[in-house]
Amino acid sequence: MGGLKGGQIGGQIEKTIDAISELTLRQKQKQVLKLIAEDNRISRSGIAEVLHINESAIQKHLNNLKDAGYIERQGGTRGYWEVKL
Repeated sequence: MGGLKGGQIGGQIEKTIDAISELTLRQKQKQVLKLIAEDNRISRSGIAEVLHINESAIQKHLNNLKDAGYIERQGGTRGYWEVKL
């Protein structure tokens, strides 16, 4: 029972994120983008917990990703992230 989270589709999204050459982001920003692609309802605190960095740093990464057009928040605080690759 179980298996890998995301399966084939999740793997394809991760490869797409890794392959974006114009995404001149630091490694943590790529990790944030991958986490959002895996779970579009993940919270800022959830990302911080996984990456072991504080929430204010996560907010900076999220702002950079939003400004670059890679993610967009839908539905406010109870909404979800839309990844735009």
